[in-house]
Amino acid sequence: MDLISIHCRACGAPAAYDIVRQTYTCAYCGSLTGVQQGLAEKKGFRTMRQKGLREQKEHFRAISMTCTGCGATVVLPENEVLSSCSFCGRALARADFLKTPDFPELIIPFRLTKEEAKERFAEWCGKNAAKQEAKRLKACLNEIQGYYLPYELIRGPVNCSVSHDGTSRKYSCGGFLNGIFVNASSQLDNLMLDGMEPFDVNEIREFEFAYLAQQKAKIKDISQEQLDKRVQEEVSANYTPVVAKSMESKGISIRPNTEELLRMPVMLPVYYIHKGKVCAAVNGQTGKVAVRCEKTRKTLPWWIRPIALTVATFLAVFLAIWFFTRNVSVGVYGSGTFTLVMGLIYYTAFSNAFEGTPVTELPPKIFTSQGQYIRGNDGVLHASDQKITPDPVKPVFFETVKGQRTAVHIRFTTLGRFIKQMALCFGMLFLPIIIAFILNGFHYHGLHPSGAAVWLCIFVPVVPAYYIKMGRIDIYENPYIYTIDNRGHKHKVKTTSSTTTVMDVVKILFTTPIIWAGLFLVFVLLMDIYLVLGG
Repeated sequence: MDLISIHCRACGAPAAYDIVRQTYTCAYCGSLTGVQQGLAEKKGFRTMRQKGLREQKEHFRAISMTCTGCGATVVLPENEVLSSCSFCGRALARADFLKTPDFPELIIPFRLTKEEAKERFAEWCGKNAAKQEAKRLKACLNEIQGYYLPYELIRGPVNCSVSHDGTSRKYSCGGFLNGIFVNASSQLDNLMLDGMEPFDVNEIREFEFAYLAQQKAKIKDISQEQLDKRVQEEVSANYTPVVAKSMESKGISIRPNTEELLRMPVMLPVYYIHKGKVCAAVNGQTGKVAVRCEKTRKTLPWWIRPIALTVATFLAVFLAIWFFTRNVSVGVYGSGTFTLVMGLIYYTAFSNAFEGTPVTELPPKIFTSQGQYIRGNDGVLHASDQKITPDPVKPVFFETVKGQRTAVHIRFTTLGRFIKQMALCFGMLFLPIIIAFILNGFHYHGLHPSGAAVWLCIFVPVVPAYYIKMGRIDIYENPYIYTIDNRGHKHKVKTTSSTTTVMDVVKILFTTPIIWAGLFLVFVLLMDIYLVLGG
């Protein structure tokens, strides 16, 4: 772990990243080390290691072979020969080892032997005997090959621009990635390799050519541009869940800034099988298995979702009416009428958003095993429930407060806000009845709620649609923001609200283009109040 840690520029001890102050802080002497200073430290380490590796390579005896099909280049111990490419099955041609690119400065050594990796595969096949993938994998376990594969280690501060779907507000948040690995090979299935992660970064060592004396290695073969794109995608994929948890929604988009991340090439231990339809891997450090599903998956047609929502709405309304009336015919009539209106709303909403969207093929599902294996004092691997990599650090949100970028605490959904939205929807839905109740001296006796039928016909579909759409938008356009002082006390920050109020709606209704609609609603409101009062 010390090899990838940032060290204090004053005393040399490992420094921890302070998300709020956006710098590394030493726990021993309290000195601060800037992000760029930390990156410069690792750049110097890499330069020194590459110089040493160039000297070692002159004395390293090995052969290099390149696939005539997929182009994969592998380095083998000089006494080992491969008859075909492990990644596509085609012929291999001997190449000049000295012309291969420089090796990375870091490596995680194999913990599992080849036989132990086969045992992990066999164990997975036994637990998943009903799967077609298990049957095919079991038949070709002898095809297993061990490789050090090229990766890029990504670690350090993450600063993201975050937005919620359907809103215009942008949030700024910062966090920290403890360590993720990005595949730097063009032939391998990224999803499957992701499935066998994580690796324990505490076992990272300085790379020495001696590691390749008994094991094959694959050379990085993607461009720097492709690697940069993969890094962006992997960082986004890894940090999106933790940001989504903080924002209480999966409907978010994040754009991470990867410029301040520590990026170091590293070789990782993997046992791999790719033969015919079989594509599987075992983590050579932890024993975790990943197997690619053979079945292809496709997205559902867009019209499935409005139909499913309509059916769910019918059942929910029917059960609610039946619970209060115990009358099946009333339940069917009431729920059918309501569902017909809501079904048209669902269909219209989804058709506007998704009609014409083609049915596309989804990435294959990846089956994985659980846990890892640790070698005990008896020299045998034992299953362990120990968690390797901590979850990404909870993000800290930043807002400009009094002209300064300040760490804040943000709340979105609260009980008070939910009650307020429900009260607004209830009030709009039953407005004629509420006004008639007030005019009747706050007495329910003598009122005729059925007189509000026209108003209800208009607003029964409008209010749920408004709440589903505008209610979710509002909480992300206007969150509750708090600063936290040194004693841990919260102080609410006043923000400019962009909430659409009742007065805003009234103003919109009486603008020139739709003034007749506004007058019509006023007429319906007055008429329904009159009818509810028994007029």
